[in-house]
Amino acid sequence: MVYFFSAENKSKSFPIWAGGGMIGFVDSIELNGGQISVTGWVNADEVGLQDGGTRLSKAPDLPRQDVIKTFPELDRTSGSMKFGFSVTANLLSDNAFFFVRQGPNTYYFHL
Repeated sequence: MVYFFSAENKSKSFPIWAGGGMIGFVDSIELNGGQISVTGWVNADEVGLQDGGTRLSKAPDLPRQDVIKTFPELDRTSGSMKFGFSVTANLLSDNAFFFVRQGPNTYYFHL
């Protein structure tokens, strides 16, 4: 299933809600020339950026001890302490999306 949301303010952080609960948090969105960078944490299989036909994705791969301290249940349920992510991509248009895939569901946030 696919869900669409809007990240109303590109300079602010926002929680990532899915399936009735918070599954992560975008710490920052930075625009630098023709590039966009999104950093944060998420309890999901994949995060990424999509702009038209260009798609960049990866699994969360950065350790976030602060997240484990705040949400200790994540460590027990996921088996991984790597919830952090940082994705950067070149923008080709104004129609960019940040996305999170958790199991069969993908959540898109229009940037």
